[in-house]
Amino acid sequence: MPNPYSTPTSNLQRDLNDDQNDTSSPFSAKGRFGRLSYLAWYLLTTIVTFVIAGIVMALTGAATGVLTASDPDAILSFYTSGAGIAVLAVMLASLVINLIFFIRRLHDINMSGWFSLLFLIPLVNLIFGIYALAKKGTEGANRFGSTRATPKWEKIVGIIALIILVLYLIVILAAIIAPIMLSSMS
Repeated sequence: MPNPYSTPTSNLQRDLNDDQNDTSSPFSAKGRFGRLSYLAWYLLTTIVTFVIAGIVMALTGAATGVLTASDPDAILSFYTSGAGIAVLAVMLASLVINLIFFIRRLHDINMSGWFSLLFLIPLVNLIFGIYALAKKGTEGANRFGSTRATPKWEKIVGIIALIILVLYLIVILAAIIAPIMLSSMS
């Protein structure tokens, strides 16, 4: 007969979702995002934000003045108009949605969403963002739930986003290095 006064035991590593994948909405801060899922959803929201902002700017005729920053008064008058406020609202909504995606990414590496506040600190945000993208997610369930299966379309879009990110970093590095190389040659 087992001792009724013994310490209870429990498997703390068990999957609380009975080995099922996380099926929560991508727009919920609860749940997890793998690396490719995060990149895919981030790219999609960025594209949607730019398209909406571009349409609003094109319809109001403000695209040339705002994008080329040729006339500061035109930029100020656009962003204080109804169309400019609409563009700012879309950008704010995109920021909130992308913050939710990053919180889900942090949950995948078993970190609290509160760490997303590190994005408010310049340079730390760059290093922490690279770390969050590079770190592999927790295998199996963690304190934020079960793993989330990455659908095939998210893998494809995530890989495209990763390629764009790498090309962007190469262009930035080339823009930094080229003037140094040119000045040393003269």
